[in-house]
Amino acid sequence: MQRDYSNLLAAIILHYGSRAKFALAMKMSLASLTAKLSNKSSFTQREIESACDLLGIAYDEIPLYFFKYSV
Repeated sequence: MQRDYSNLLAAIILHYGSRAKFALAMKMSLASLTAKLSNKSSFTQREIESACDLLGIAYDEIPLYFFKYSV
């Protein structure tokens, strides 16, 4: 089953304007972020916490952004 990161991507574009700017803020390469958003690799717990802090996502909303599955 693949994760659906559409809510996360919407938040990234809303707050940073592009994936590249968000990747820079996350201190990761754009290639690494793209791999995570396309289910080729996974976000670590530390990366999830950092993304939440940067995007203003409350920790209790993490499932909506990081653990939503495509049907």
